[in-house]
Amino acid sequence: MARRKQLTDTLKGQISNEEREQRQQHEEKLKGISPLKENPPYWLSTMAKNKWIRIYPHIIELPISELDRTLLAMYCNSYAQYRQALEDVAAEGQVVFEVKKKNPSIEIMMQMSKEVRAISGITWSCA
Repeated sequence: MARRKQLTDTLKGQISNEEREQRQQHEEKLKGISPLKENPPYWLSTMAKNKWIRIYPHIIELPISELDRTLLAMYCNSYAQYRQALEDVAAEGQVVFEVKKKNPSIEIMMQMSKEVRAISGITWSCA
């Protein structure tokens, strides 16, 4: 897997002046892309929309644009699914006694927590 690209200002290693200038020009072009809109997508669940609204003031300070809208929506949706699975496990327990199997919500929780970690690592690692 390739390393994530860092912003020029956060680089700790030495790079040539030419490379620094090229990187800064590229970053300036990215600033011209429309900023992320405040309203969450209509198709998100209420819990996912609440997550969007909660993190928006913080996320907008990062180099993020409208191009990242779908990725942020996926993050919020995965978080909401994780929370719903967590509530199901709290209500039903880790084992479903009618069939003596592990509660399927446990697997959903694990999968969504992996997705949340992966998406947040991709999106906000260069801040």
